[in-house]
Amino acid sequence: MRRLLLLVLAATVLEFAAFRYLHRDLFSIDAPAAAQAPVADTRQQAEAALARPYLSRHHAEALVAATDRPGLIDLHVAALARLVRDNPGDVSVMLRYADGLRRQGRLDEAARLFARVAEAP
Repeated sequence: MRRLLLLVLAATVLEFAAFRYLHRDLFSIDAPAAAQAPVADTRQQAEAALARPYLSRHHAEALVAATDRPGLIDLHVAALARLVRDNPGDVSVMLRYADGLRRQGRLDEAARLFARVAEAP
């Protein structure tokens, strides 16, 4: 019986380690702001997260927060674009995306999106 318990425990630890390794980009992105990695590491993890076919709203929001700093504005806007794509009717997300476009210097696109949000019911 003891061997069986040890085997189950070892299998569980291995499964968790494999899961943690395969999803390391999401684990690092979801870290609190105070524990954020350097820009180069965040860039690599954010690019990996954005390449995923599915990204939950929680992880997309964490990605937006993690990339909202100098040197990562392109990924910040890409994460916001992903949120808009996945939540097309969310006006607050569209406003944040328009603001990100403005901060990136894409003023024409930002103005069009701000106008579209203003016309929304």
